[in-house]
Amino acid sequence: MYIEKFSKVVEKDIFPVLPSNIRGIIQKIEGDLLEKVEEIRIRVGKPLTLVFTGNDFFVTPQGNLTKNPSI
Repeated sequence: MYIEKFSKVVEKDIFPVLPSNIRGIIQKIEGDLLEKVEEIRIRVGKPLTLVFTGNDFFVTPQGNLTKNPSI
């Protein structure tokens, strides 16, 4: 069974529905790191969050990951 790489799924299925500012931030994340993302959380009034194996990381506007939610 063929499993499509997450980065290809993001590019094909997720990027088209994201606002350009969020898409631009996620595009700054390294491809190898993006492959390990399990979940992308977009919530009103909260920082953009990526989940890797149950660990939450917040994404800065520069595309860097941090554990600090007050970015």
